[in-house]
Amino acid sequence: MHTLLKLHGIETLLMVGQRSNIALLYTGTKAATDLDYNVVIPIDGIAANTDYEKEYGLIHFTLLPRGAERFTFTTLGACRNILLPKTPVIPCKIRKK
Repeated sequence: MHTLLKLHGIETLLMVGQRSNIALLYTGTKAATDLDYNVVIPIDGIAANTDYEKEYGLIHFTLLPRGAERFTFTTLGACRNILLPKTPVIPCKIRKK
């Protein structure tokens, strides 16, 4: 995936999903610190099993020894203004069996 994103000049990732304290925390941290992506996380686009787990994941993004400056926290509604004007669309083909 990293190769494909770089091939198309993608520098910013919008990350949403469940288990923000596990999957999103790992994936976002890896993207920002090891792969040098900017990461946008809409607070209303993520979830966890409990409010505590959600907050746990979010606070850890701000405590990174390096890469914390690559994270932007926003809302789903605001993401359109952040990403769409400058983000190219990657075509995707779905094969039917």
